[in-house]
Parts: sequence; structure tokens; C-alpha cells
Amino acid sequence: TPIILSRRLKSLDTGEEKMEIAFMRDGEWQTAIVQRSTIFQSRTITQLADLGVTVTSENAKLLVRFLGALEAENIDVLDLAKCVSQLGWYGKHFLPGMEGDLVIDVDATSRKWIDAYHTSGTYEDWINNIAPFRQNIIFRFILASAFAAPLLKLLNHRVFIVHNWGDSRSGKTAALKAALSVWGEPEELMANFNATRVGLERLAGFFNDLPLGIDEKQVAGTRQEFIESLIYMLSIGTSKVRGAKSGGLQASKSWRCIVLTTGEEPLTTESSQTGVYTRTLEIYGAPFDDELEARKVHDITAEIYGHAGPRFIKKLLDLLRETPNYLKEEHARLVEQLTQQFQHKLGSHISSVAVVVLADKLISNWIFNDDGQSLEMGQYILSVLDDEKEADTTEQAYNFMREWLIANSAQFTDTARERYGFIENGEYYVFPYIVKKVLTENNFSYRKTIKAMGDKGMIEVTYEGTKKLYQLVKKFEGKAVRVIKFNFDDLEETPPF
Repeated sequence: TPIILSRRLKSLDTGEEKMEIAFMRDGEWQTAIVQRSTIFQSRTITQLADLGVTVTSENAKLLVRFLGALEAENIDVLDLAKCVSQLGWYGKHFLPGMEGDLVIDVDATSRKWIDAYHTSGTYEDWINNIAPFRQNIIFRFILASAFAAPLLKLLNHRVFIVHNWGDSRSGKTAALKAALSVWGEPEELMANFNATRVGLERLAGFFNDLPLGIDEKQVAGTRQEFIESLIYMLSIGTSKVRGAKSGGLQASKSWRCIVLTTGEEPLTTESSQTGVYTRTLEIYGAPFDDELEARKVHDITAEIYGHAGPRFIKKLLDLLRETPNYLKEEHARLVEQLTQQFQHKLGSHISSVAVVVLADKLISNWIFNDDGQSLEMGQYILSVLDDEKEADTTEQAYNFMREWLIANSAQFTDTARERYGFIENGEYYVFPYIVKKVLTENNFSYRKTIKAMGDKGMIEVTYEGTKKLYQLVKKFEGKAVRVIKFNFDDLEETPPF
């Protein structure tokens, strides 16, 4: 089998050098990127047999000697290329589409993701087919989020999740495919929740500045703890520090992308930590007006994809050359404008929505050639997101305890099967072990919740010197007992229509 060294590769990520080999197989020249330590040792060069090179344990030493001599003779003429192991931004280069002379180097298991970033159909057909569906605000926001992903690094913005949830057959998966078709073949690029935490971490690290699409939240079942740990892991933007087999640490990955997810249920629950809410834009509703439209998008994105993303990056680079501060200034302006209109919304939500609105403004001008309704889209999305009070875990626990105590009022009377405490002048005095049990069983952190409630005046506090206590001592049936007193605000009755 003819085999030669075609070029040297130097990793921008690790500084490690590899070799690209070329060999003849089945009448065609094939190429592969391999470790130098693999091809210059007789005990490891036999691994090339898996690629189709006719190397055996018998001729391994001869092949190593030949390749070593070939490099020595041609070291001054072998091209040196820079290689990377992640997609996205590298200075003024962007993979895919604007990679310049950069070479992507990944292992065989990740090859399918690289191969998915290719084009099919024409750019004009993609625009003509996708543009009409932007009339639906939810579809428009999801599509714009795919374009917004590369903006996060440029804006130094943190990772966030856009989760579209609603009834089955509402077109959620079709909208996700349309978003991924901006960059490549959506069917191949789409992941799902039937994956391990490590697997999704590595996928995020590989996609880097590109959108990560994860379909069907419901396949994770009732593993809410897994879902929330996944949200935190993805939003942190760096992989877990792990030891290497040879000693030291493995090279860690980082990413700054927008994660697009779908499901029939929201990602958060009433007991989710506030941090989960701040990182997630949960949008309820159908991204299509009817099921037929969704079916059309499935068909369209199976045939036409991969054009819009690289063209967007080219336009973006041209814009930044002319006005380097445009993105940051425009994003700041949008954040200020939306904050004035939605003062009770989470600041993280406003900032994230502003990123997508900015992307939508750019694609309205560069790709779809319309004046757009980008700001109106952002205003609608913010209007349906939880406000600060709704996203506050302490507030949710407080409301839960109010309802639970009212529902269990009988347990505070002399006829109770199990006494939970007592009521005086309409105030609930609850035994601490009962509060701890109820909060814990409903996935609220007891210590954190009680402390936060006390600091916000939701429960009565006392002081022992300078130490704040979240329990009172009260007389009950002639004995002094410790209790937690809840200070419930009176709710106003909803006015009739």
C-alpha cells in the first residue's frame, strides 16, 4: 500500500503536533490525522490497520523506519497546518464556513458531527421556504436563537437555555430542526435527553460557539435532579476537571453556546433552584399554526440546510471590521429599553432575550430582507416568562407552605390524628420537624428556605444576642415548645369579569 506523510499539524488548543498521512486504498487516496507517537513506534503503528493500511506486526518496524526517513528527508517541505478540536471562533476565523487555513481534528467517534456540517439544496430555496414560518413568534425566536449562538462570545454573555414546551404534535421538533438547519444537517446534529451528562458535556465542548439542540425532555423521565444538574453544567460553560490515565489532568473544554431544548413539560418545577430559572427561557406554545406546517418543515430541512449560518458569519465579520463596537452597544441599548418596559422580569432573562432580538434584527436585514418585528418578538417572549417573584424559590416555598397549612388546618386542632402545631389569632405555629419534613419531601432545601424566609420577613425571627434564630419558644398545653411562626400576607380576591 503506498503511504506518505502529507503534512504536519500543530494543535492551537494543546500545542501537540500530529501527522496527516495519505495512503492508497481501493484505488483512491485516503487521508487520516494520527498521533506522531502512533506512527513512529512499531508496537503502535499497527493501529493504522484499522484505517485500511496494510501494516502487520511483521512489517511494522520497516514501515516505522521508512516513515522516519521520509520525514527526515522532507522536513523542510512538509506543510505545517494549524488544527483545532472545537468548532466556533478562533480569532477572525469561524468553523464551519469561515475556517480559512484551520483544520479540524477530531477522533473517529466525533466524525459524524463534523460530517453533518455540510450544505444541501440552495441558499435561496432555504430562505423562500423558511421565511413564511417566521410569522409565528415562537418559531421566529427559536430560529433567531440559532443565529444568536455565535454572538455570545463576542458579547461576553453567559450560556442560556431556550426551552420550548407544550402539547405533543405541536411542531416543537420541527422548529428545532429548522434552527439547526441554519448550520448543517439537522437530523444528524440533533441530540436528545437520552444521553449521559458526560456525553452532553463533550458534545457542548465540541459545538462550542454553535447552538446545541436537545430534543424530547420527556425521555429523561422523572429524573428532575439530572435535568437540573444538566442545566447547571451546560450553563457553566466548562467541562469537569478530570485526571488523565498517564497522570496530571485531561485537557478541559469550554463552550459559550445557546442550548435549544424541547419537551412536553417545562424544565423547571416549583422546587427548582432560582439559578435554574435564571438560566432558562421556558416558552410554552406551538411554533406552528397547524400540524401540516410542521410536517412541511420536517421535509424542507431534510433536503435544504447548511447555507445561512456561514453567510451570517461572513456578514458579521464585515460588520465588525467597519464598526467593532456595534454588537455591544446595540445589545446594551436593547437591554436598557427592555428593562424599562419589564422592570419585574429577571435581569438575566432580559439580557438573554436581547441577544436573540439583536440576532433577529441582523438576519432580518441580511438574510430575509424585511424590516422585521424583532423588538416586538422580544417583548412577547418576555411577557410570557416568569417574573422575579415567580422565579424566586423562596417565594414558591412560601406559597406552597401557605396552601399546605390551610389544607391541613385540621391537624392544628385538638381532634388532630397527628398534631402539627397550633393556631392563635389566625397565625400558624408549626413544629420545626413538620416544616422540615414537608419542605424536604417536596424538594425544597429546609435550611436554605427557612433562612431566606426569615430574612424576608415571611416567618417570625428572634435574636439570642447577635445571633438570628428562625424559631420561637411558645407555651403549648402548659409546656414550652419550639415552633416556626408563618407571617402570611393576605391575598386579594381576583375581581370578577
